Amino acid sequence: MHARNAGSRNASVKAVAVIGALSLLLAACGGGSSKSSNSGGSSGGSSCSGGAKTLEIADIDEFSGAVNIYSGPAYDGAQLAVDEINAAGGIKAICGDKLSLKKFDTQSNPDQGVPQATKAVADNPVAIIGGSQGATVLAASNVTHRKGIPWLTTALSSNQITDRGYTDLFMAGDGHSTATALLALLKGITPTLGLPTNAKVAYISSQGTFGVSSHDSWKALPDNPYQTVSDITYPATTTDYSAVATRVASVDADIILAGCYPGDCVALDRLWKTTVKPKAKVVVVLGASTASLVTALNTLADGLLLAGSPQPGQAGLPPSFQTMYDAYKAKFGSAPSTSSFPGYINVKFIAKALESIKTTDPKKLTAAIHSTTIDQTEGNVYATPKTIAWNDRGTYTEQTTSWVQIENADAKIVFPDVSKQTTVKPYTAG
Repeated sequence: MHARNAGSRNASVKAVAVIGALSLLLAACGGGSSKSSNSGGSSGGSSCSGGAKTLEIADIDEFSGAVNIYSGPAYDGAQLAVDEINAAGGIKAICGDKLSLKKFDTQSNPDQGVPQATKAVADNPVAIIGGSQGATVLAASNVTHRKGIPWLTTALSSNQITDRGYTDLFMAGDGHSTATALLALLKGITPTLGLPTNAKVAYISSQGTFGVSSHDSWKALPDNPYQTVSDITYPATTTDYSAVATRVASVDADIILAGCYPGDCVALDRLWKTTVKPKAKVVVVLGASTASLVTALNTLADGLLLAGSPQPGQAGLPPSFQTMYDAYKAKFGSAPSTSSFPGYINVKFIAKALESIKTTDPKKLTAAIHSTTIDQTEGNVYATPKTIAWNDRGTYTEQTTSWVQIENADAKIVFPDVSKQTTVKPYTAG
């Protein structure tokens, strides 16, 4: 009787040990759960019998409302990258875990930044992308920063965001980097247009976060040879731009720099082309896209200068551009736009960093993203720089910006020279 009981006890102990070992094995890969977790994450290696998980990337952006023009293409670019990574085996260092995207719509309303960020972090995403409007990111990133989840925004944005020193917030560029790129453009094109090296500038900007940031960064530039002879601002709630356009047109300036949002840029250019006609030979709009301008204005947009994106036939582009371009068109039925490319590249950054650290721990992931680079064989589709890296501010060490001029309702690259498709022409008002 005692011998039988002892044997039964030994068998029970062995069974518990086996179950415990299996539990630990399954825990190494999350037990096959389909829910992502950033509380330490999977460790990769050989203990992946529990199966692959899904690692969520939250996309907090303006999917509806007045400034939704950027969010859709950025999401599509990110989705293309997710599909490529998953088709290639997922995050191989973490049990082949697959990536997924989930939208959180801030509705073009900065007041929605905090509630949507709160919903996003409750889902325990491994990382966050999106963020087309500076004021929204400014509010929402306070929530994500407290959780330590890295956020890679998909638009150039405000210095107010980067100046806080949040190491877990990344963006391709802020006001400082945009102003530096703008100065390089003007130095490159003003000789062609016969303008003096100290040409006169009229600066017009929205009082929104983007407009203020772009203006202040321009004024703070060291060694800026241009004379800013007029500073004109308007409330972000403005709907009638007649008075603003008239004031700018009355200024004796060679160059107009406009820190405007897409709808503002459209309204101002329409007035300058049809009603009040400035004398300036250069008009640069900083917050618009080619699509937003051409859709609304057609050839009335001709002559405007703005930041552009890579285009088929552009000199210096790597093979990865055409591959991404063709795949995007095949999947979504249209060509990628300016915001599609950072959406695509940001996911590539997240995936490469995850592979390097073999965990989803948010602090480790943030540190890994800072040290991660993406070259032209890994998802960088730009002509320059050949390798994208982050500086201490969480912006690109070298800007990818090319500048285009709209000509016959089409965008042609005019700067830098390595990518130039046409020679810049003077802006003509009507």
